[in-house]
Amino acid sequence: AITVSSAEAYPGNSCYIDVDAAGLSNLASLDLEIYYDSEILTLSSVTNGNLLADSLASVNDETVGVVKLSAAWLSGVNGSGRILRLQFQVNPDAPAGSSRILVAVGDAHDVNLNHVHISGGTGTVTVPERPDNMGNFQVGTYFPNGTVFRQGDSV
Repeated sequence: AITVSSAEAYPGNSCYIDVDAAGLSNLASLDLEIYYDSEILTLSSVTNGNLLADSLASVNDETVGVVKLSAAWLSGVNGSGRILRLQFQVNPDAPAGSSRILVAVGDAHDVNLNHVHISGGTGTVTVPERPDNMGNFQVGTYFPNGTVFRQGDSV
């Protein structure tokens, strides 16, 4: 089974979503697609996880809103672990709410070329309501690095 983590991030901030698999047995090939809402999230990076270490893997993130993975293992892969880690930037104008990350599994085969059923998964990026006072400082707030924020300044 595929599991997808969830995360929380304010507009303009980054978050990570992990795509993991459990209970793999002699898996020789896997195709999957990850869908996200590009109105809320911008994909910053995709990092291969430990399950892809001994694979021939291709990640295609050229289509906005979709990440495609095709992976093959010559001698099969067993067990559980990370497939991919996705880094997203929450768009600065993203409204508060939840945005789903959907993983759909296409073809999957074992080392004997038998079809293997692997269920997909769903995660969520939650964009919390920004408090009115978040990022505002009092007059003359000084920081150790010499930065000074004055009334009305925002970060």
